[in-house]
Amino acid sequence: MLQPVLDKNRSSQGKQAVTEALFEAINNANVTKVAEFLNAYPRLNEDKDQMGRTPIQALTEAPVWVWQENDRPRQEIYHLLVQSGADPTVVSAIVSGDVDGIRGFLDRDAPFIHMPLETHGGKHLPLSLAAMFNRPAVMEQLIMAGADVHADHEAALIEAAWSNSAKAAEMLFQHGAQINPSSRESHPLHHACYDISPKTAIFLLNNNADPNAHLGVSVG
Repeated sequence: MLQPVLDKNRSSQGKQAVTEALFEAINNANVTKVAEFLNAYPRLNEDKDQMGRTPIQALTEAPVWVWQENDRPRQEIYHLLVQSGADPTVVSAIVSGDVDGIRGFLDRDAPFIHMPLETHGGKHLPLSLAAMFNRPAVMEQLIMAGADVHADHEAALIEAAWSNSAKAAEMLFQHGAQINPSSRESHPLHHACYDISPKTAIFLLNNNADPNAHLGVSVG
């Protein structure tokens, strides 16, 4: 049972150990342990790691490839944190595929769809971030609210291409994204091939991506 351990360790001496154990469970995508910690001490979601991040920040700042390895458990952990009182951000809602959360943000502040978001990996427009994490349901909400699929020279399709997010690429294509953009020196297919994203590469080629398109700049 986890409860006696937590009761013992929530002294000032053991509090840090419990916090570290929660972050370790999040990092390992261990849904059962995260649920046990939060059920015993819901306010653990307010603790911070050595980098000053809350649990929900640590969860959603993980790189896209980490999410791809354990997508469903990480989504479950996100919802456990929100249920225990954690405040989601636009970034965490997009990364986690929280459609209801995005609807709420759109109801309160629709203009954010045109503003770059600060993420652990740099700045990304909301639609590009959703494409990177292969969140077509979130993308649909953003596009319906006015997000531009062509913004930043087809950046959303580029993100979908390099992260092997085929469903995201398909949605962008359906909404008019250009597979062979004339405004870029590198095309989505270049990024899909460079980053070994076979599903998106096949999708792009099946929809007339030009395999002979000139690569004007490095994509690495």
